[in-house]
Amino acid sequence: TMHLSPQFDSSGHVINGRTRINHIGVEDLVVEGIGFGLSRRMAHETVDETFRAVFDAAHRAPLPDGAERVLPALTALLAERNWPR
Repeated sequence: TMHLSPQFDSSGHVINGRTRINHIGVEDLVVEGIGFGLSRRMAHETVDETFRAVFDAAHRAPLPDGAERVLPALTALLAERNWPR
């Protein structure tokens, strides 16, 4: 959502002590998973699989008019953060 409107830069949640989407990384999500009882390996695999699924779905689903910048923004964000793809 942060790519559609700057007013949504806050995640609305606390993820590993962070509330700003642009400051949340893979390790933050892994730590959250561990906090819910997952092993580090399972938490990392879950984050990786989720990012892959979102990336793939975003490329398969037709985007509504006006959302043309979502895919390039998603690709740039993943590359910038070195997140799984």
